[in-house]
Amino acid sequence: MTSPRSRAGARDYIERLDGACGDLNGPRFNGAWHDAVVDLGIVDAVRDVLLPYLRMLGEQWEDGSRSVAHEHFASGLSREHLIRAIGADRAPDPADDRPIVIVACPPGERHDLGPLAFATLLHDHGWRVEFLGADTPLAVLARACQLTQPDLVVVSGTRTTVLEARTSAWRRLAQDTRVVLGGAGATPDLSATTGLVCLDPDVAVALGQVRTLLGDQPAAG
Repeated sequence: MTSPRSRAGARDYIERLDGACGDLNGPRFNGAWHDAVVDLGIVDAVRDVLLPYLRMLGEQWEDGSRSVAHEHFASGLSREHLIRAIGADRAPDPADDRPIVIVACPPGERHDLGPLAFATLLHDHGWRVEFLGADTPLAVLARACQLTQPDLVVVSGTRTTVLEARTSAWRRLAQDTRVVLGGAGATPDLSATTGLVCLDPDVAVALGQVRTLLGDQPAAG
């Protein structure tokens, strides 16, 4: 649970990110994110700073107080930081025996910053993460599963419809590996209709669910 001090600190960092975005000032934006991670830790920085800030930015874009340029600026820098955090996984290592988690968005889902942020938390906890990104074709996801033999596949969608539309595909994948659904579209009702676990919308709670599913045994490294 986030402490009152952490919540107060998170608000300060959100304001710093917002101010830097308003001025399109990359060094200030990067500094605010770096300080948030050092001060709060990656889990709270993602849950209480980055994701709330991106939601706020979306609202600002809708009401006209921020432009498309601001949205692209903040999204681009945020994506760079998150991808850099899991970049160590890009070099294959035959001796790497950490549990493997694939994180992907289903066809038709173009919003991937949320699942990318969650992938960062999984990586920080010690799992090997393969992030496939937005609008992942089913054939690509299936091939990735064949090649890596993952311990878990996380399919994330902002809308229930994009997840529900591929229910048969998730069930086929689940015959060979554990599959869970995440994101705002992964509702309890969807879990009931698909028979698959739906992760909590709170990324810290979702991380705990994954830890339970995988026995919380990431390899040391």
